[in-house]
Amino acid sequence: MKYIFTLAVCLITLNACTTPSYVEEGKDDLSLNPLNEVHFKVYDSYKQSPPNCVAVLPLTNEHDNSEKASLSFDEGKAVRQAFYAHLAPQGKRDIELPRVDFLLNKLDEKDTDKLEAMKGVLNCDAIIRGKLVEFESQFFGVYSRVAVGAEMEMVRLSDGELLWKARHIAQSHGGGVSLSPIGLAMGILDAATNMEEEQTLRLIDDLSRRLVSTIPDDNIAVLDEPIVEEKIVLTRYKEETLSDFLNTLSDQETEAQIKTLEDALQTKRFPFGERQALHEQLVILDAKNPQRHNDFARYLAHAGDYSEAINVTQNSIALNPQDDQIHFLQGRLLSKTSQYPEALSAYLKASALNEKNAEYLNGIGYVNSLLGHPDKAFAAYQMALKQDPANGYAYYNMGVTLQNAGELNEAADAYYGAALAYIKQGRFGQAQKTLTDLNDLSTQGIDVSGEVQLINDAISALGKKET
Repeated sequence: MKYIFTLAVCLITLNACTTPSYVEEGKDDLSLNPLNEVHFKVYDSYKQSPPNCVAVLPLTNEHDNSEKASLSFDEGKAVRQAFYAHLAPQGKRDIELPRVDFLLNKLDEKDTDKLEAMKGVLNCDAIIRGKLVEFESQFFGVYSRVAVGAEMEMVRLSDGELLWKARHIAQSHGGGVSLSPIGLAMGILDAATNMEEEQTLRLIDDLSRRLVSTIPDDNIAVLDEPIVEEKIVLTRYKEETLSDFLNTLSDQETEAQIKTLEDALQTKRFPFGERQALHEQLVILDAKNPQRHNDFARYLAHAGDYSEAINVTQNSIALNPQDDQIHFLQGRLLSKTSQYPEALSAYLKASALNEKNAEYLNGIGYVNSLLGHPDKAFAAYQMALKQDPANGYAYYNMGVTLQNAGELNEAADAYYGAALAYIKQGRFGQAQKTLTDLNDLSTQGIDVSGEVQLINDAISALGKKET
């Protein structure tokens, strides 16, 4: 019996660590790894009319009877963040997750699951919704298993058509049965190591990357950068009410109150949604300090409340009009709300105050692209590259500008430069995106085989691509 158990553990572990099989619904392709499959289907409705914009909704829990019930812990948030991170490099307009949540919260409760109502507030073609089907860790002393699984689907908001769906369970197995004392000890250590949080985060990333890889990426468009880079975290907070904390401040002097509030924000003492009250209190206590307004504006941007964040940036600029960073943040917010002429003005002010900042020049280029000024956009990206020669964003958007102008060989060079820059920065999703676009150019008669091979080799050498 113990030999059968040993063999079973070995087979499970072997299958779990191999490359997953991608099984497309409706096709009779033989699965090379039935214990590690990614099931998916791209519908004709997607192929006939790919969406230009996709919003990723919060995930629900399969084991809860209510389809609307969000997960009580951060697992759903972490999977959603990872999924969005892998989807964002595609040539579709996306809506940052906090903004999605902020806009959906504006809906009446009776409309929260109605596609027409969602379309009205999101101003987007399609949504991706899904549920976790598994999120667990099992430890048996000499053997452990960690698994994260999800089912996702893309739906067009205008007519409810299903565009794409996929499901997968990413698994990791540790340990095993050994007949030797040393082997047994090593198995126990391996099983315990498999239970570490870092392994769970890796599985979340594997799950998300594999699911997103089944979504066709057939749009060419200039890319924007997120206002706030979200980190995937699994966090629990201490039992402490915000109101009790704020009540303790009343007996303190103003400077002491400010210090206490600063410490609470720095240590992330309360969940993100509760920190707004801390920022508001700091603005009241220290109203003439532009940094308080800056911090509050960034918080509101992270929370998806772009309109109020713009108002707060105005307060900060009134106190310190020479702050290039707050002009830039204002430009980002105006751009995200499609106020492109105003965004361009804010970017130009930021750049005038700090002409060596390549990020500001990227913003000028991006908005000019959207305003239909490709020559001005291209010039801004060239200036950005002079300030930062490893500027993948500028290289990539130059490539799009050149491709739209029909200058395909030059576009290929720009995409190649973008890929190298992104790989150097560790942004492998963006690097993979450039591969997609280079392969698209190859179908138009441009020889990019050498560039594609070099990029693939570079990604593989860094261990960021499954083999």
